[in-house]
Amino acid sequence: MMLAIRRRHHEGRPFNFLEFLIATRLLKCTMKRDRFYSIIGMLTREDLAGAPQPDYACSIEDVSMDWSRHWLRKSLTLDLLSCVDSSRNSGSGDSKLPSWALDPTRLLQSLDQGESLQSYQEQSSRLYNATSSSIAQPFF
Repeated sequence: MMLAIRRRHHEGRPFNFLEFLIATRLLKCTMKRDRFYSIIGMLTREDLAGAPQPDYACSIEDVSMDWSRHWLRKSLTLDLLSCVDSSRNSGSGDSKLPSWALDPTRLLQSLDQGESLQSYQEQSSRLYNATSSSIAQPFF
């Protein structure tokens, strides 16, 4: 996977925040917060603008919600929801995360039910429109 990350970077198509999380989901880290913090140095300036700063005093739930909010605002898509494991909220009730927040230990494999990752800039703009009458304007 690191080879794919390097190749896309050299091609001028670096991974974005969500793609990095998906690509690195199987790598091990000692602290769950590092699932988010470890990719900061690889993100573009554009993706980092307004991003939460590393703070190891924060709980993993706060870090997950902060980064999920940041990406939802930055990307202007709901693609993040494709990576949220909705089964976590239907079981024991262990999760303290809202249904829209990423759990770094339970990321789903990829966007669009297993399709290969593509840069968001290459994809046509996809707007969420559940009612067919208005465009969603999420507020966090």
